[in-house]
Amino acid sequence: MLVVVQGNPYTVADDAFTARVLEDVRTAMTWTATPRLTLDPAAATVPSVRVVMTFNAGAVGSNAQCLGGTHGGAPRTHSAVRVIASLCSAGDALSSTSGRINQSSGIDDPLFTSLISQVTDDLFSPPPSRFPEVGIGIGGSFGVGSSGAAVAVSGSESVSEAAPRLLRS
Repeated sequence: MLVVVQGNPYTVADDAFTARVLEDVRTAMTWTATPRLTLDPAAATVPSVRVVMTFNAGAVGSNAQCLGGTHGGAPRTHSAVRVIASLCSAGDALSSTSGRINQSSGIDDPLFTSLISQVTDDLFSPPPSRFPEVGIGIGGSFGVGSSGAAVAVSGSESVSEAAPRLLRS
């Protein structure tokens, strides 16, 4: 799958930044042992299906991302990072999400890795259940309770104790 990276929120070379984003997306895709991701459109099996990640841009719509009408931005004060991401099929957005960290030390910052991981999870997550408190377990048993999500995101609250600066926009 093609991964398109727009913008660079750090002062590192663009190639180093895009390679790091690609590696973080690959690591976050835990549901497959060998995610086939590329930054090269010619190497993509189906180049019309792609993930577009736009960093530090102004207002960006998911359809504009999928149509190629967006550009990323440059580093911000305190190395704040904002990302808007869309899973695209041709010119249509299949899913879209965004997130931010208010302060980052660079591409090796664990918060940056957590941000890319959370955005990747959000892009590929199934839609929420109509009845999140009720579910049927494997083996036919019936259970009531929450899904026990590892990370709860609400507005601009902190995502977890381990990553207090990782925020959903």
